[in-house]
Amino acid sequence: MITVSDAIPNTWLSRLTPEPLGLGLDLATTTKQTSNPSALSVGQRVSGRYIIRLLVSWKTADPDVTRAVLRLVLDHIATGPARARRLCIDASNEVFFATDLRKMFGGRLPIELIKGGENIKFRNETLNAKTLLGNLYASLLEDGLCLLPADDWIALDHRLVKREAGGFVTDIGQNGQHGDTFDSCKLSYWSVTGTGGNVSADPLQIGTFGASTGDRPGLKNPWLKHRRASGGICA
Repeated sequence: MITVSDAIPNTWLSRLTPEPLGLGLDLATTTKQTSNPSALSVGQRVSGRYIIRLLVSWKTADPDVTRAVLRLVLDHIATGPARARRLCIDASNEVFFATDLRKMFGGRLPIELIKGGENIKFRNETLNAKTLLGNLYASLLEDGLCLLPADDWIALDHRLVKREAGGFVTDIGQNGQHGDTFDSCKLSYWSVTGTGGNVSADPLQIGTFGASTGDRPGLKNPWLKHRRASGGICA
């Protein structure tokens, strides 16, 4: 069985610059084969672009696996050149688990719980968090200002997300994917762009991970070619 340390080697730290890191965690507790995965993203804003340095997705029925993933990534960051500005956790559904994670890791970095249905005021506008964070991240993708690891599974998961009636809807992938990497990346981006503070805002089997540590050649935005063909962020 693959371990968390096997799935996430610390080699991804070699790509970091000194700019602050933003972390986003989209939680899911697995009870069936097609249940949604969880996803953790670590990003960094560099020279006007947002670069996802690490993106991990996993399925588990054991909350200790999620704790182990988060603990390992924070341990890695503690030895690297950049500090973590904040961790944003989607608490829309798993509010008790999100609260538990904040208690466990809140001494290591600021942690904000995000509830998708609650409103956030940002730049003199108030929107529900799911729409606001989704728009901010989707605009970043559409403008070609977000660089993602060059892995097909990330592009496929992102493309499950669609704009609809001023908001976002998400298809279900064949393995239960539900735009989880999109959500973790939008949370990561909010963690370095948002105001922070006391805001409640929105968003494969055990031991089976999909992970990208930035060690594959290059980073890319999978939306640019797709956007020209379809006129939107997702097919």
